[in-house]
Amino acid sequence: MKKFSILLLIVALAFIQFCSAHSGSQSWLKINGKITITNPYFYSQNTDFQTGQDNIDQNFLVSEKVNFEVDLSIFASGAPVEARDQIEFRWSTTKIVDGKKSDYKTGSKTDFTFVSTGTYLVTTEFRNSPDATYNIVDTINVNIVPSKNYKTPIQKTDIQQKDKNEILYRDRSEFDPSSKNNKILWKENDDQVVEADIFNFKAENELDLLYQRIIDQNNIVNDTFYRILNTQTEQKIIDPATNTTANSTLSSKANVGTQKTDSDFLLVSSIIIVAAIAIAGTYLFYKRK
Repeated sequence: MKKFSILLLIVALAFIQFCSAHSGSQSWLKINGKITITNPYFYSQNTDFQTGQDNIDQNFLVSEKVNFEVDLSIFASGAPVEARDQIEFRWSTTKIVDGKKSDYKTGSKTDFTFVSTGTYLVTTEFRNSPDATYNIVDTINVNIVPSKNYKTPIQKTDIQQKDKNEILYRDRSEFDPSSKNNKILWKENDDQVVEADIFNFKAENELDLLYQRIIDQNNIVNDTFYRILNTQTEQKIIDPATNTTANSTLSSKANVGTQKTDSDFLLVSSIIIVAAIAIAGTYLFYKRK
């Protein structure tokens, strides 16, 4: 029982370090030696538009080797040496547009070479023993472009307030001049995805969510979402990247690092649960002693 209690405490402490290292100001994931930044438009409940928790403000070319690395000094900061030595990582990539997934690669360092253009979701998983189940600890968006000077999509939208319960969104997104067949997708709350240049949004709740995904000819994706606060007299559109109210134009801040929103809540909840288990185990040990 004593060993069990001590183990629970070690797991709780280590887990807190794992989570807080990522949700704090210093990330532990590097791509080609460069630290990643938080994606302010990540929202786990949006299952139709899968996007990463993190971004990297750099694009990569087709057939270029891209290196990924977990900085263990940050990821497992404060964890016992014996616990750190048992950590195992595995990596995979998924092309966002078609869902095609790569084979797994293992290790705290790895690399991928992408053979076609598009936005890929790179998933990092870890476990703390060979018998444990892998858990997803991070996902990141990686853009693979056809040329060095290629312009990835930039989301811009004009807003026209029709009345207190209705807003007209007119897409003005910018694409590379060579990209002709671009897609504009919208989703309101849990409704169906709609493809259109103009989207008519009608208030349904006190707090509504509006998602937008733009895809260029090379399958490069830019995802955004906005919180819409509905009152008796007006609608306020909140940009999660800046926590400010938009007026006449929306413009994505996809490469702006900010605190996590939805994911922070999940991390804190998990930490509390694990810590509670550890405390309960320790209490039972001393009670039976």
